[in-house]
Amino acid sequence: MKMILDYDQIDPLLLPALDNFPPLDITRDNLSAVREMLAQMPSSPKPEGVIESKATISTDSSELDIYIYRKSDRANQPAVVWIHGGGYIFGSAEDDRSMRIATECDCTVFSVGYRLAPEHPFPAGPEDCYAALQWLMTGKSGYDIDLDRVALGGASAGGGMAAGVILMNRDRDNFPLTLQLLIYPMIDNLHATSSGQYENHPVWNRGTSDNAWEMYLGGTPDHDTSPYAAASRAIDLSGLPPAVPRNITIRAVPSIFDSLITWSISFADRRPYSTSSTPMYGAPSISPRAPTTGIPAAHASFTAGSIP
Repeated sequence: MKMILDYDQIDPLLLPALDNFPPLDITRDNLSAVREMLAQMPSSPKPEGVIESKATISTDSSELDIYIYRKSDRANQPAVVWIHGGGYIFGSAEDDRSMRIATECDCTVFSVGYRLAPEHPFPAGPEDCYAALQWLMTGKSGYDIDLDRVALGGASAGGGMAAGVILMNRDRDNFPLTLQLLIYPMIDNLHATSSGQYENHPVWNRGTSDNAWEMYLGGTPDHDTSPYAAASRAIDLSGLPPAVPRNITIRAVPSIFDSLITWSISFADRRPYSTSSTPMYGAPSISPRAPTTGIPAAHASFTAGSIP
């Protein structure tokens, strides 16, 4: 059933932000033009004092760039393997979120320059990210990292890919990750939740989302999609690292562009550690039903000293 979002319910404080984000009606035919348009948009200023470097590793399929961000050179730092967003079809590992995490948490962030669809459909991206995780967790990075305090995460498509890579890790090497940080993850290829039925979300609308999934999967999404590609298809969610920094529970953080919100809630509710008393923390949202509290406390808890 088609559902139309009532824009009169959007908080007036959020409306001006939408003026900076034109609707993305993306198809295979116009993807190159959209990428060029996005590349011309001004980027966020880099955090003051961020230390930048880059490593290139060889995988079975390609040369993989990993962008490394730090606040300091102190020894035995915790680390985050970060996967950037962009609908699986655009975006860059030179990501402002990865820089802010590094500087605000005083940890080392390894942001993965994975291969994009449709030129490189699944499983190329997750395999690249898993190769980066292996490189770090087997001590090949050359950085002084506390391997007992490594998180893996991402935002939007990056959060979705992180969820798949975390499942992949459980089923392969099972490196001991301390946290998964899934920020409004793009995890449901079928849009099989209530918010996924709205067709006119600003920026990331249903048609564009369908097209992005088709490009990422190399075909029409269906129930047989690998959970490494769409974590909502996973049956077994046991044996995974917590999505919590210490005693602050973040199940999934919905986006201002919240066609992803009920994907996040549905996935979180299926987790073995989820209970009825588990709080949900969210960013300001276009949805009148979306939670809007808790971000300051959650942010304060995610510091270098508080990663378990």
